[in-house]
Amino acid sequence: MVTVRRKVSLDELESDVLGILDHVVRKNEPIVIESGGSELALLHPVDSERPKGQAKEQAAADLSASLAAAGGWQGLVDGEALKKRIAAARRL
Repeated sequence: MVTVRRKVSLDELESDVLGILDHVVRKNEPIVIESGGSELALLHPVDSERPKGQAKEQAAADLSASLAAAGGWQGLVDGEALKKRIAAARRL
């Protein structure tokens, strides 16, 4: 699904900053600021791009992935020998 965002010219933004900010917050939808046909910025309300609770779900998924990766080198690399090589390289 393609998201169509309202576009506002830089001139319009300069003349009605408070009205445009009010629209963004009240409607909870981002607005593209453009000038000369080029998109300059995306103005969006805080947390409008991410549904509530998604941050916690993402953090839990990141933690789960990190824990799954822990010990991934076990049996592939001699940890003590690796630490000695790293220490020797730092002394160079």
